Amino acid sequence: MSALSKLLPQYGLAWLLFLIFTGFELHAQSGAGNLSNADRIASAVVRIFAQTPSGQRQGSGTLVTPTGLIFTNFHVIDGASQITISVFEDFERPPLLRYHASVIRNGEDEALDFAVLQIDSDRNGTSIDTDDLNLTYVPVYDITPNILDRIYLFSYPLIAGGTIAITPGVITTQQLRPVNGTGNYMFFQTDAVFGEGASGGLAVNENSQFVGIPSEMRVESGGGTQLTTIIPIETICQLHPAYCQDLPPSPPVTSNTDCAGLFAANVSVGMRARVTLQPGTRNNVRQSADTSASSVATLQPGEEFDIVSGPVCVDGYRWWQVRTASNQVGWTADGDARYRWIEPTTGSTTNTCPGLSTPIVQVGIRARVTPGQPNNVRSSPDTSARQITQIQPGAEFAIIGGAVCSDGYRWWEIRLSSGTTGWTADGNSNNRWIEPAN
Repeated sequence: MSALSKLLPQYGLAWLLFLIFTGFELHAQSGAGNLSNADRIASAVVRIFAQTPSGQRQGSGTLVTPTGLIFTNFHVIDGASQITISVFEDFERPPLLRYHASVIRNGEDEALDFAVLQIDSDRNGTSIDTDDLNLTYVPVYDITPNILDRIYLFSYPLIAGGTIAITPGVITTQQLRPVNGTGNYMFFQTDAVFGEGASGGLAVNENSQFVGIPSEMRVESGGGTQLTTIIPIETICQLHPAYCQDLPPSPPVTSNTDCAGLFAANVSVGMRARVTLQPGTRNNVRQSADTSASSVATLQPGEEFDIVSGPVCVDGYRWWQVRTASNQVGWTADGDARYRWIEPTTGSTTNTCPGLSTPIVQVGIRARVTPGQPNNVRSSPDTSARQITQIQPGAEFAIIGGAVCSDGYRWWEIRLSSGTTGWTADGNSNNRWIEPAN
């Protein structure tokens, strides 16, 4: 089935024609361009309904804290007597009405078109403790994009029929403009598609970092070239540092995740990860990507966190900037030459999997396939994942990560004598497929 026929039932002909005539390319296999974590980013983008004297107005916004702080455009909520917030569930359905919000900063005193909302009650209007929300959010950093940088807009344009839309583009212009008649502040434009209802949404770069708020679309007379104006996070932080002052600056990162002597990276920016259960050691979170930097937190085995930036190869380790459940931000290493110390939060967080016997192997030992059939090695702990190779009965390998309970099996990350790494299951309810080598 073509990409076009797949999208027709979801978005409708009008939206697809809009995308085609504005230069959007459909890629059936690539999803949202190069963003592997589009669903997590989308979960931080909300649909806003503002009740005004002239009727209901719709726009978009972005959650920037787990406690429900939202960035949007002032014109989305201007004059609103009531604001409701709908939250992303999946790509196939409209978001669900979950909350009410109040205006923290209304932006009416300047030309920046920037407003801040705070979720304060549930859909029924009952007050809530925002510290208990634990919402998916996009952290705010002082990011400065460059001309021709690739970006993606996440928003709820009316023409998308209520579902979230992701449109790619590049930075086409950078302009210095005064705000309130003073100073010169950066604004930029993109060729990414923009429509009514998309105002206040989210613009991210290829590293999934929040770079700005899409605000308006300008079209040449006669229906020619159209460009979307983006309010940069850089400018917001300059004019309103109170919303950025407690956040760390943009870290130095490398586009290459391969660090000499280490396994290939198994996590990426935007993912939810956890400390591996085995070898069972704690992970330090440090102020900077440096073994001599002071520790700001300690992560216990199994403890989860968000990866917000990285990686950086320093001191023989690959470091990722992370945000803990207690909202502390720092850097942690993902392993050494022998073991992985962190992993994605896919599957169960325990070695005890329902219906399976107690494991007889663990991270750090050498194991082998039991007599009988060969074991498949897959790219991830999933029976539908790509098969990398097979291990013959009696063949040995090193267990470097796991275990993960998925699809009714317990999976271990292994390394073969050839250096190949992947995931293999240790058996089913009746038989063990691997055992200690000694």
